[in-house]
Amino acid sequence: MYQNCVDNQTPPNMKPGDTTPSGKFFRNLRKEDVAKRYEDDDNEQPEYGFKLKKRYWKYVLQHPLFSTNLCSCIHTEECSIVLQPDNNRFFHVALIDLGVLNQSPLLTSQFLAQYKPVEESQNRCHFEISPTEGTALKWMQVGALLDDPFPEKQLPITPEEKARAKQEYQRYCSYFDIRGWVRKKDGTLE
Repeated sequence: MYQNCVDNQTPPNMKPGDTTPSGKFFRNLRKEDVAKRYEDDDNEQPEYGFKLKKRYWKYVLQHPLFSTNLCSCIHTEECSIVLQPDNNRFFHVALIDLGVLNQSPLLTSQFLAQYKPVEESQNRCHFEISPTEGTALKWMQVGALLDDPFPEKQLPITPEEKARAKQEYQRYCSYFDIRGWVRKKDGTLE
């Protein structure tokens, strides 16, 4: 699979160091970064989806270089994981639409993705996303944007609650669409 992922990359027409304020990117996630939005939603692919845990944003503050892969270059979630150094730690992938994120009225500054291919792993699709102004604390704004407002932790029961929960999930996915269990629980990638 590794060689297939390397061979099928479509690198962007950019030089290392070039930046862009838009594009769709895959962010690889560890098991402990992700939770079901509702604990009682016990499906492998829950009806109301996944969310990033609050502690994930604390992790981002400690590791502010937000490593991603350009979707149109790497093509699949599996390849995003495979071309990540030390990839056995990653089980989920978030699809980030940087253009949509940058249009949010809740952000005080935008984010840019900088092209940084990784020669060691032959990843020609790698970008690092960072705020245009300020520090990694800007990522906390993203966390607040995504976590507020959400329906309460209890699984929705009434038709109105279900409709609101689905609406909030769609809003969440417009920023971070989490693809759960790209790497299976047994550690395999298909």
